[in-house]
Amino acid sequence: MRLYVDEDIYLRDIVDNEEEYKRLYNWCLSPSVYKYFEQRILSYDEVVSKYKRRVGNEEVKPFIIVYKDREIGLVQYEKMDEEDRERFGILLDDVVSIDIFIGDSSFYGLGIGTRVVKYISKYLLSKFDMVIANVQSTNDSSINMCLKSGFKKLREVDYSDTLGNSTKNTLLYLK
Repeated sequence: MRLYVDEDIYLRDIVDNEEEYKRLYNWCLSPSVYKYFEQRILSYDEVVSKYKRRVGNEEVKPFIIVYKDREIGLVQYEKMDEEDRERFGILLDDVVSIDIFIGDSSFYGLGIGTRVVKYISKYLLSKFDMVIANVQSTNDSSINMCLKSGFKKLREVDYSDTLGNSTKNTLLYLK
């Protein structure tokens, strides 16, 4: 599936091949990606394991961000389970969370992330009741991107990162 954001950007499904996994792995080596997305550098095998099970998955749906015919990052959405909705005090049932990263730093600061988040959020709101972004509170650029995309701050929450460390996250929402 392809989703066209605008004349320069489209989103495509990830594919199950070595070239795709190498691309994702290289992006995950970027300090800004592992600092806020994974909190550590993933091995190649971990990247393959993580994304292979998401190919064709409708519960966790990743897309490659393509800007002017160049793959530059990833955006994904995941249906929020009842446990997370309760933990965050969200009363609606049909809720998704989104994640995004630009893996190629030469494309930082061009507004691409904001354009993608605006588009994917509008797309998701046609299918779900609410879109949540769960962002580390120290990740000012992602929080600002969400605010520019129309999200509102919901609250700060205690959260455990992928390493099990306690952190503060900012929940932002759009409905």
